[in-house]
Amino acid sequence: MLNNIYTKYIFLFISLALLQAYVLNNILFLSFLNPYLYVYAILTLPIQLNRTLVLILSFIYGLLIDILSSSYAIHTFSTTVVGFIRPFILKIFSPFDGYEINAIPSIKDCGHIWWLKYSFTLIILHNLCLFTIEEFNYKKLHYIIFQTLLTSIFTFLILYILELIKNKKLK
Repeated sequence: MLNNIYTKYIFLFISLALLQAYVLNNILFLSFLNPYLYVYAILTLPIQLNRTLVLILSFIYGLLIDILSSSYAIHTFSTTVVGFIRPFILKIFSPFDGYEINAIPSIKDCGHIWWLKYSFTLIILHNLCLFTIEEFNYKKLHYIIFQTLLTSIFTFLILYILELIKNKKLK
């Protein structure tokens, strides 16, 4: 059973990294939107997973994206920040009676509203880090905010649809 979970996450991490690097990074929607779907792999890590392990996985995953995308550590920084902040976001949005043992951050396990708040918060954080490092110019603050918001909404909508499809298959 445990090997099945590891296999599922390894497949998810690798397939999303390859999709991001070789397909999504080469397509701009509306001439400026690039969804960062790879963040879904970090969002769906088990809630009870060790914080240090989440941080290490986030760093390695970001490094993999940077290597495949030939970028300069912007994804490594962004995913590491998400991995670091994730436990605090989980705590902020924690239900009154806590999370179930072995819960996965998903609509199925946690509900629509919870998933919306959790995922959108981390997607915005990821994109804000990414675009801030990419531009690294306070004179472009309006661009950074604009790009962060639009890309976050676009990424969230795609991931929400993906989550709904996954939820339907599990029923």
